Amino acid sequence: MGAFLLGGNMKYYRLIFKNTKNGPAISEITEGLIDNQTFESMNWERPIVKHFDGKYNHYLSLDGSYLEAMLAGISAMNESQNLPLD
Repeated sequence: MGAFLLGGNMKYYRLIFKNTKNGPAISEITEGLIDNQTFESMNWERPIVKHFDGKYNHYLSLDGSYLEAMLAGISAMNESQNLPLD
């Protein structure tokens, strides 16, 4: 698991999924800091934590490579949907 930075904050990474008029949209992976109290209130047993804020799905991770793998999987799935059927 990640280490707390000076000041008691933990670095985390976030992806945001939202529905738009043009279909689903995914944000870039962004970095943020989370304070100890908020960190302790969340369940970090899995490498990616899903959080719904009432409007958008947020996917959080202490290691950005998990979110990069998630994006690669989504991209591969989208590409496979355009392949001809057997």
